[in-house]
Amino acid sequence: MPPRKPSSNRAKGGDDPLNLEHKRLLEQQAELIRQQERARRLIEEAPRRLEQLKKKQREPIRIEFKSNPRAGQKTFGGPHDKFRGTAAAPSRPRARKSERNMAKLQFVVSVVILAIIVFMILRAIPSM
Repeated sequence: MPPRKPSSNRAKGGDDPLNLEHKRLLEQQAELIRQQERARRLIEEAPRRLEQLKKKQREPIRIEFKSNPRAGQKTFGGPHDKFRGTAAAPSRPRARKSERNMAKLQFVVSVVILAIIVFMILRAIPSM
């Protein structure tokens, strides 16, 4: 058999199915490498982002008060008491929900313990 002549398509560097598949695989590989790099950066940044989010949640919301509002003008979040000026110091920040729940639980436990102590004292005293 005589050797085949390359077709005109291949001779010009045309679109061989193997070349097309190779190009597609190279593009797919490059996309996967980009996705892998994004995922790696996201994993590296996750602890720092989590720490920033926790810090932001812990900080109380601060409201700035105007020092000299016009007469009769009410500022958002400012004290509206006619006996206090707007320059009054804002009250301390409100306790977090978990702290309030813990305080309620502590109060209930204290009342129960006090009730048990009173009951034990009353039983220890002989009645006439």
